Amino acid sequence: MRTAATLLAFAAGASAEASHFEVLGYLENWLDVNWWDDNMPGNCLMGCFDRKTYLQKAHPYSALNYGFTLVTQHPNPDQGECKEKPGAGGSAGPCPVWDGNGIWMADSSKQGAAAIKADSIEEFTPGMVSILDAGRMAKQHPDGPK
Repeated sequence: MRTAATLLAFAAGASAEASHFEVLGYLENWLDVNWWDDNMPGNCLMGCFDRKTYLQKAHPYSALNYGFTLVTQHPNPDQGECKEKPGAGGSAGPCPVWDGNGIWMADSSKQGAAAIKADSIEEFTPGMVSILDAGRMAKQHPDGPK
């Protein structure tokens, strides 16, 4: 009986202490988003998160990371590794080298795909709006900032 009481006390203490740990979640910008919806704040060509789903999924986390932004203009979602890596096979392809011209949300051929471009850094893009909107919702989460 004493062991059970000790375990319960330990469990109660551990759950109280758990609030001191950071629990990191990450957002994937192709799940639970509204696409190409010109009625959203700014313009969601690159997808803005569905507010209700976002808030529900963010609930258990104390911090969130945003994914994905890309340094390649033509991402290949089927590529698993770079063929320059020794022993890489299967879906390996050449590793793109960043040209320094932009950070992308999707293939550069898609409208609004640039999060930021070197030749227009003062211009707001749909990609920026998507990232900023995700950050705004995390900061204003009903359970407190993430």
